[in-house]
Amino acid sequence: MEIFIVGTPIGNLDDISKRAIDILSQVDLILAEDTRVTAKLLKRFEINTKIISCNEFNEFQRLEYLSKEKKFFKKIALVSDAGTPLISDPGKKIVEYAYKNNFKLIPVPGASAITTILSVVPFDIRPFVFLGFVEKVLKLKRECFKNIINLKYPFIFFESPKRILNTLKILKDIDDTVEVVVGRELTKIYEQVIFGKISDVLEILSQSTVKGEFVVVVSKSNKIEQENFEYMEDVKILKNLKMSTKDIAYFISTKYNIKKNLIYNYIKNLE
Repeated sequence: MEIFIVGTPIGNLDDISKRAIDILSQVDLILAEDTRVTAKLLKRFEINTKIISCNEFNEFQRLEYLSKEKKFFKKIALVSDAGTPLISDPGKKIVEYAYKNNFKLIPVPGASAITTILSVVPFDIRPFVFLGFVEKVLKLKRECFKNIINLKYPFIFFESPKRILNTLKILKDIDDTVEVVVGRELTKIYEQVIFGKISDVLEILSQSTVKGEFVVVVSKSNKIEQENFEYMEDVKILKNLKMSTKDIAYFISTKYNIKKNLIYNYIKNLE
């Protein structure tokens, strides 16, 4: 048995690849996260392949079905509602089953909200942490953000329109120095991409009705740990000597082995 993991559009149906169309047309069965969503895609490209649901609630049932009927299904495609399967979507049990039974797994590249938003990020994201959909419980969400920010890595997460403003407020309370790129309704008619400091982006989003699905990229923290009083005192002395911000940042970064841009931003915030 061959199982194709097929990436589909995240909004604009024209983003589907020719290869994906060919495979969906030729397989014996399509496992879809939501058959109603996938049916629209299949209708658009006149694909008549048999389709059944495969989601987090019935994956075990589908595995039993495939085991009993595998002689009829030599080629199967797995798709999610949008984007690349298994990235915050169901399907892991199917893939695990395929490995255990020596089925051939074939990934078919396609759209992803992650790579789409990363293509318009102006700050360095290497390496980054992907959180998927963040915790709904406020306490857990706050702890998660604190832990990631302390790692000094940029990170990406998905969020719903109902929670996006509150989630950004929590992030701002933890670290108001970060920059964010927020993507809303990517590839769709009302697509919107906003970049700026967390406080500025939050203000922009607060001024209108929030709709659509969101993906957020958060920069590394620019926060200077306040416990390091030694170099803070040096900054004050050098500023009193009328040294330029650029020269002070270079001196402090060299002396204390701290990134120059962090010192520079710290000094600018003092002005």
